Amino acid sequence: MPPVELDSPAPTPRQDVHGLLFRFDDFTYAPALRSLFAIDPVMDDKPFYIAPGKDRAQLDLFERLPEIDLPPHVHKPAWGALEAMMRSLMADETLRALVRGETTHGPVSFGYHASEPYAVVESAIAERVAVVRLRDLRDAARSAVRQLSPADRAESIGRELERLSFGEHAEVRRWALGERSFDPAWAAFAGFAAALARSIARTLDGYGAVDHRVAEWLAERENVVHWIGSLSHGPLFDSFEPVLSMVRARGTLTDDELFAQCLLATGGVEESGSWWWTLGRLGDHDRVASVFAASKTPVDLVAAMARFAKQAKATVPSILEHARAVGSTNDAWRAMVRNVLG
Repeated sequence: MPPVELDSPAPTPRQDVHGLLFRFDDFTYAPALRSLFAIDPVMDDKPFYIAPGKDRAQLDLFERLPEIDLPPHVHKPAWGALEAMMRSLMADETLRALVRGETTHGPVSFGYHASEPYAVVESAIAERVAVVRLRDLRDAARSAVRQLSPADRAESIGRELERLSFGEHAEVRRWALGERSFDPAWAAFAGFAAALARSIARTLDGYGAVDHRVAEWLAERENVVHWIGSLSHGPLFDSFEPVLSMVRARGTLTDDELFAQCLLATGGVEESGSWWWTLGRLGDHDRVASVFAASKTPVDLVAAMARFAKQAKATVPSILEHARAVGSTNDAWRAMVRNVLG
């Protein structure tokens, strides 16, 4: 007599933990990853996910949705990029708590499904845990940006300087509003450039007249490093790109010159927009080598590149290969990179 099969009800999906679902380009810094990894176009619509580890929930995704594997030359770079995305997203405490249901560090599961459609994978994950789309989180972050009037924006800059006991903060507010010219003596005050940089870095919607005025000043060669170093890690919104657009429009620095400045500032704050932008540029070996060769201090830039690559390897281990490839274009550079990276 054949065995009797009993229907077992599907488990009730947990609502205290989440599966974070996304396509490749939903990640804020996907352009940098595209320049570092040979991402096949077939990956553009694949469903990527980060979910609670087995200590929190049993996803059993591939047992329930068997997968047809992709060829190694497609899978390997996509998996390397996914590991980088996972590390970056889970470095954010809010996103980590959303996935695991707690703020403490702990294991997560992550991957992509190579053969099932996005909607099918989303439904399967939703049977076990609540699902949230990374794209929805990004859109919500943008819509939640508080629009400041020019007067309020200038006032926030004044308060930043007032905390430094900068006695001319009222006059700086007038400058930010276009009511007076900039006084070069202000720049001599310790912390002035850093204060303006912190102010503009906190403005996600950086296209107002006040921000243009601040960005124009920060675009000067002696000031740009303060802007690069002021940016914080923001996985849902890149506050580097709006200011970058204004710096480019100013025409004070070329992209190559800005890249050199970013390298010397170790790429900016780790996982910030400037950090990812710098990382992405290292994928173009020939261009990086030409930037170094045209520089007055190529040795300093090569050393900075190697230090940056060593710092960034936790997120993108393959960055060491890119740094070595750049260094191999010159015997002296090769030795320097080898000394730093081992």
